[in-house]
Amino acid sequence: MSLTQSTVNFNTLEEKFFQEGCKAAQIGLANWLSELDQELCNNRDKKKYRHNGYRKRTIKTKMGDVVVMRVQYLVVNPGPDEPKVIYLLDEALGLNRVGCFSELLVTAVLDEASKSSFRETAKTISATTGESISHTGVWNIVQTVGDRLETIEDKNAQLARENKGKGSLKSKVLFEEQDGLWLSMQGASRRDGHKKREIKIGICYAGCKEVSGGRYALAEKVACASFDGSKKFLRRKEGLLASKFDMSFVEARFLNGDGAGWIKRTAKLPNTFYQLDPYHRNKKILECVGDKIARETIFTLLKTGNVNDLLQCIEAYRDSATGTDDYEKLNDLLVYFSGNKTALRPYQDQYGKPIQVNEGLVARNMGCVESNVFTLLGNRMSGRRKSWSKAGAANMARILCLRETEGLSDAVASILAPVLSETMQKEVDIFLPASKIPETVGKGYDGYCQATIPSTSNMKWMRDIAHGWSL
Repeated sequence: MSLTQSTVNFNTLEEKFFQEGCKAAQIGLANWLSELDQELCNNRDKKKYRHNGYRKRTIKTKMGDVVVMRVQYLVVNPGPDEPKVIYLLDEALGLNRVGCFSELLVTAVLDEASKSSFRETAKTISATTGESISHTGVWNIVQTVGDRLETIEDKNAQLARENKGKGSLKSKVLFEEQDGLWLSMQGASRRDGHKKREIKIGICYAGCKEVSGGRYALAEKVACASFDGSKKFLRRKEGLLASKFDMSFVEARFLNGDGAGWIKRTAKLPNTFYQLDPYHRNKKILECVGDKIARETIFTLLKTGNVNDLLQCIEAYRDSATGTDDYEKLNDLLVYFSGNKTALRPYQDQYGKPIQVNEGLVARNMGCVESNVFTLLGNRMSGRRKSWSKAGAANMARILCLRETEGLSDAVASILAPVLSETMQKEVDIFLPASKIPETVGKGYDGYCQATIPSTSNMKWMRDIAHGWSL
């Protein structure tokens, strides 16, 4: 039988070669790490770090589990903030950041979890990488990274309160939009009577940039989401802004929202001009005004910006309503507009001056918060019978906001990567000859003999397949 007539399944061959490639990569990386650990051992400060034997470490990577024996050191006379035991290899490469997972694997898991359920994420990661992971493992990664993001948010909030924000981007104006999303709760999070909870969402950007053919994207966008009360949410949001923008350079802030009380807290900040979100404003009119002529009249007065005449007109329609239902709806509209009287005018009219955005940007009408709520959180977290714990939803929301603004790759690296000194950076720059890659790793490990593919001397699965070939 010729090779072209063989009944061998190509998908099986592809998967086998992929697995064997991952195994070879595991061996190569383990050898490299062993060499690096020895280099760090030789160049360490022997007066400070005392050799305390070897300890095994299993690192979960995109190619599979990598097992390495690295040196444990006792720290001589440690300071108050120093550990008593340390692994220089772990510190140099950041191997102690998220349990035993590498940063690349963490990034891949978070990216997939941002689109799919934890179970589907586990299946996808296990099928497309050399690592097998359970849905519980995915959940643990999401919670660990989410908790660290919360710590960063708290730190940024404290720095903002002390006017010590580290933001460097300069913009004379900032555009802010806020809204809420109701999520179904599960477990203990709904036992107190809250079957659903509103998660607060805020976005901020420096202006709009044309991308192509009249299409615009938000420039320098940041986003945050939280179940916190209005006061604490405001602190988190201000901390986020101060971590990216130089707030001392900002002259005016424009806020767009639906009139919720927690949004109005931001409107009380100095130099803030608050407008009622056009979508919610217009939706309210359509829901409460059934008469077509009255509806057109209200929209016309709204466009003219004469708020007093608008409120008087709604009141007149309410008082002349014949049915109880019409009266209640028009009264509801009147109360809503009266409570947001100053926000009925567009932010441009309230500001009354030319809006100076950075070069290459334009100031457009605000009102993109609804679409951003969907792309940020709604698409992943709402609908399709999904339910969350309060803490789990908050952590997932933080990750989703990060993914849609800064991107996960750079963000995860900055969150998890260690800060290496110049000395340490030089120590990790070592050369490992390719000839050392096939060497065995660890006592009793049955490695692979060096051979040129397609030799089948050590690959039983290849020998089994080859028996069916007649060349």
